Amino acid sequence: MLQKPEDAEELLQEVFAKIWKDSGSYDPGRGAPPAWAITITRHKAIDRIRSATRRQRLNDETEQRILPLDIPEPAHAAEQAEDARAVRRSLESLPDEVRETVELAYFNGLSQSEIAGKFSLPLTTVKSRIRRAMMQPGKPCNTTPKHGKTRRTGFT
Repeated sequence: MLQKPEDAEELLQEVFAKIWKDSGSYDPGRGAPPAWAITITRHKAIDRIRSATRRQRLNDETEQRILPLDIPEPAHAAEQAEDARAVRRSLESLPDEVRETVELAYFNGLSQSEIAGKFSLPLTTVKSRIRRAMMQPGKPCNTTPKHGKTRRTGFT
């Protein structure tokens, strides 16, 4: 049952201690002394295996919660931070009503219809504000990161 000899030795010591301590609970009517000792040994072994399995499962769950699965490389993290700064600067340069519309759409996850309802605006106005923000040179969607690739930063 137990894979490691050290575990079996520890278990045997625990079983002998239990037999010595609980010798008064032995009932000759239920079986011979070796059968009683084997039953105690079996139960202790099962308890130990269950305990080890549970402990391993808890350790695995804790590791999954603590350790991030996707750790970005430092260079990639630096590129992302630089792109985020460029997006922030571009957003700050937009008129307030356009910036607020873009932020609600892309950072708060509101649909264009929800934004239109929130500000009592026609849907076409909301769509044109977002498109205007995305099409202006030097604005968030037209930012070229220093790593050389043109991509839509902050809005994908």
